[in-house]
Amino acid sequence: MVPSEWARCVFAVSFIAQMSALAAYPQGKDMETTRAIEELMPICEGALNGTLEYCEGIRTTGFRVYLRKLAEQLPEYNSTAGDVSEWDSRCNYFKDAHDPPACVASAYFLVPFDLKQAPQPSTCTGESIEEKVTVTDNTTAPPSESSSLASDSYAFRAFTIETQVGGNRNAHCGVIRTAQAHGIAVDIVGKGVGRIYPSRKLKLMREHVLTIPPEERKNTILLFMDSRDVLIQTGTEGIINGLVKSGAKVLFNAEGNCFPFNYFPMNMILGKDTSIIPKNPVGRFDGFHICGHLFPEAPIPGGPRWLNSGAFVGYADAILDILDLTQELPSWFIDGYPGTDQGFFTQVYLSGKFGMKLDVCNDVFTAFAVHEAESENQVRTICEGCVPHTGTPSPSSLLTNAFRGM
Repeated sequence: MVPSEWARCVFAVSFIAQMSALAAYPQGKDMETTRAIEELMPICEGALNGTLEYCEGIRTTGFRVYLRKLAEQLPEYNSTAGDVSEWDSRCNYFKDAHDPPACVASAYFLVPFDLKQAPQPSTCTGESIEEKVTVTDNTTAPPSESSSLASDSYAFRAFTIETQVGGNRNAHCGVIRTAQAHGIAVDIVGKGVGRIYPSRKLKLMREHVLTIPPEERKNTILLFMDSRDVLIQTGTEGIINGLVKSGAKVLFNAEGNCFPFNYFPMNMILGKDTSIIPKNPVGRFDGFHICGHLFPEAPIPGGPRWLNSGAFVGYADAILDILDLTQELPSWFIDGYPGTDQGFFTQVYLSGKFGMKLDVCNDVFTAFAVHEAESENQVRTICEGCVPHTGTPSPSSLLTNAFRGM
């Protein structure tokens, strides 16, 4: 047995023992799927660390199983979804841009979702989205929040993970300052650790949830925010009421970009050149099956309808259930997960488990590009009474002055 085959065998034995963490997914019990994972995971690791070619694995039995499952679910794409030669050609064209196909196939086997499912409907009540996103030059005070029994029924905790970006050790200042303006205490997790990769980020999340006593998790609501690019513009009561109103166990921020499923090979079909995205935001992802058909419609054309993992709120026990899925996965796989942690959370959302929903109505969150809000008045009027997420590391001047005088 050659060394590479020996390494794959050793990995396969250890990986079978790790499959128990994914028992919530019925496909994980499929012997054919298990064998495909055993074959593809070592190839994924090699492609990530550079010991194997990026496109290695496309002609393996395991990858053919993956393509067959795609073709079975999407017969209208059968001619391209299951074409190994076409996948090989497309992979070599895009090999410097996106995730190794062996990793994408492994991730789908580990966290599968129905490619034929109907998207969740989106019905928004109260203030219209048009009113929430209108940018004006007038300074208006935030509306007072009505009292609610919902906010009195739950404990509330907010936390952020201090991701060190560009050497900026004060990247959390914006979220802390705006939280304080609304009387919200924010726990900073991982401060001083340095650069935090996805495996450590998810581990820190889980460890923080575990600090809540088991008997209290059901009635504790947790708000998570990326420290570098989130601003808080509402109080505890507004956040809790937004979650309760949604009916979700975990409510994620929604954004206007379908990342990472707008790119090859995450889009999983080859019927469209996924390297070209039209500038017109309305309908720009309609030809991409996952992006165009598996997410709730936005209440206004071009509005946010895709998951953004930079901010979410939910019941502690439900959040822990999601994070438990990562427990037995190798750290190298989580660090190289297709689409990083956003790809992971999006796949879990698409699986239909854990009561996850997207805040397409902007009741709690909103995502906007920094260039869309060049003044503090514009920041306020883009999202009145919610938690804005900029999608990129915010300029320190915007963070420092966003809510001056509140």
